[in-house]
Amino acid sequence: MRSEYNYLLLALSLVVATAAALGVFALNEYLFKHSDTFGNKNKKNMLAVFSIIAGSGLWLNHLLVAYSTLDNYKPGLYPVMLIAGWYFAIAISAVVLDVCSKSRLSVKRLISGALLSALFIFGMFFADWRANLEVTEFGFKRTDLIVALLVSVMVIAGNMLTFFWIKGYDGHYKMTIRTILALICGISVIAVHIAYNQAIFAVNTIATANTPTSFLNNNLVSIAISLMVLFLFSAIFTIILLYEKHQARRHTANIAPPAEEKVEPLDPLTKLPNRIAFDMHLEGAAKRCFRSSKTIAVAYVDLDHFKPINDQYGHHMGDIVLSIVAQRLKTAIRGCDFVARIGGDEFVVIFEEISSESDITPIAQRIVSSIKEPFTAGGHLIDISCSVGIAIYPHDGDTNGLMVRADTAMYKAKEAGKNQFKFFDEEIERASNQMRDMRTDLLVAIRDKELSLMFQPKVDCKTYSPIGAEAIICWDHPEKGFLLPEQFMPAAERFGLIHQINHWALEECCKLLSTAAQKQLRVQLSMNLSAVQFRRSDLIDEIRQTLNHHQLRPDQLTFEIREISSVQNRAQLHQQLDEFRKARIRISLDDFGSQSFSLDSLQNLNVNEVKLDKSFISQIEYDKTARSLVDAVIRLSHALNLNVVACGVENDVQSQLLKEMSCDHMQGYLFSRPVPQEALLSMFAQLDSSFESTGQFQISDYYTDIVQENP
Repeated sequence: MRSEYNYLLLALSLVVATAAALGVFALNEYLFKHSDTFGNKNKKNMLAVFSIIAGSGLWLNHLLVAYSTLDNYKPGLYPVMLIAGWYFAIAISAVVLDVCSKSRLSVKRLISGALLSALFIFGMFFADWRANLEVTEFGFKRTDLIVALLVSVMVIAGNMLTFFWIKGYDGHYKMTIRTILALICGISVIAVHIAYNQAIFAVNTIATANTPTSFLNNNLVSIAISLMVLFLFSAIFTIILLYEKHQARRHTANIAPPAEEKVEPLDPLTKLPNRIAFDMHLEGAAKRCFRSSKTIAVAYVDLDHFKPINDQYGHHMGDIVLSIVAQRLKTAIRGCDFVARIGGDEFVVIFEEISSESDITPIAQRIVSSIKEPFTAGGHLIDISCSVGIAIYPHDGDTNGLMVRADTAMYKAKEAGKNQFKFFDEEIERASNQMRDMRTDLLVAIRDKELSLMFQPKVDCKTYSPIGAEAIICWDHPEKGFLLPEQFMPAAERFGLIHQINHWALEECCKLLSTAAQKQLRVQLSMNLSAVQFRRSDLIDEIRQTLNHHQLRPDQLTFEIREISSVQNRAQLHQQLDEFRKARIRISLDDFGSQSFSLDSLQNLNVNEVKLDKSFISQIEYDKTARSLVDAVIRLSHALNLNVVACGVENDVQSQLLKEMSCDHMQGYLFSRPVPQEALLSMFAQLDSSFESTGQFQISDYYTDIVQENP
């Protein structure tokens, strides 16, 4: 059908196709970013309107390319078929916009959308050929037609992927990348036309005498079509801007409270905007980002260890702290940013005019640093910090999903040690999903009593006599197998299940101590307390009541806290330790040395015992520095009247060295792995029996048949 291309018109059609692709980029992006504000009915209406707009542009561009690539192509011989071609073009645009404006693009959706669009493309070509080709009939070359269909499927799939990706891209050189991709889309459209042109052939040319003479020629028609396409998309951008302003006015009118129920936009305590004002500002900021090349981000700010301030000093002091934090946040952010208090000790910040993640980092760092700076309130020195989670719009979701993801990133910052900020990413999303699954499984485990306690014996370093045991909470998961505390306790802490689990563990330990007393066995137990549990104001009362209920002495149960607890909120930590001391409840500093520490810090901690981390013990047999350090800790601890327990003792050399250093107690696989309650009591009974007959304890005494049966 083609003897010679009109390259001038072909170049014009490429320019128009590129401009049309840029227009479709904008329409698709608008649908994606504002779909949560339309509602179902309005969303369908907006999709229909945008499909007509994009379809009209596609159809006009199709005609333009046809005039530049086909002989015998004349304006509108059959109007009905011409309208049919327009309908097919609208259907193509509807499929593409519906698929690509979604937040996720599955392979199934991509393939089905590409195949359906390819069928509509064939329909558009057939209808427009029938309407405009100056021939009585035309046919198809079978092989070339198959090639054309395959080309159209590949082109539409590639363009769908382009439209889907570009709608959420807000990185550097955004407009340049859009223009390049739009140019590629325009070239692909012309490629489809050329492929279809190769697939048709004319059967019989219409006689000139039987055809009405047109005063139009292809050049004039092509120029007219080009102007129509450009005018169409220019008009659409104007309509979108007017629509946004109209919706903003409507939204403001809708949220305006009635006269009898006035809503205060400010938080009365901190004088910051409240949750309602934040929601309004977030929607407005999202719309502003659509009209610019910038984006926005939301930072979820949660104070670390705020509850102990209320518990220790009263809620009045907590209110003073919140007011000071609010002022520091206002100082830390920029003039174009927005901060609000949404409840309790939770604040949110909207970062505007953001080009990349690097623009946010210094602001987030200022926020963290400003809160961490100690301050005086009500005559008390307050040391507090914050954890911040950040999500970027629209990459991390729409305005609704943004808060959820920022909150998830904030919890990740808390798990990483607090006093820091985290950006939401795929790793955090996967971890969050796993954490939610773990919560569901934990609820079932608590209900079905899948949790259990295992006990690892503690041994006197000099005599090898059994002193007691450490209780370890374990979980026999029906699918994941045997889980240790570090695999599920973080989820228990995050979702508020830790109190229930620790209370159960406390009861079980007290029951074992009562059983041991009835069998006249001397057993002392220790159990771990999480940082969250340790900060509870009613913790000591709960322990006292449980011990009294089982008629046990306070010194029969030791509670282990990790060294990291001593780093954060020293004032609250010291007061809680003093309360434990007054109640004669023993406290052990667990994993001592696993993080950076100062030996002098032991002097200021009101604890009874230090547990040396196994990473130290594993090095003492071949590392003189490690051996000297362990010896120094033991000497200092004894000078402070503290008991010292060495963890992870696995061989005789380590045991002998610790004995020479005058370490008090040790535990590890050299003596026994953690065992169930029955095995522990049987082990202690047999050890006592062996001592009565021999007068001494041997390491080999711990390898009893009962222990072997209950590893």
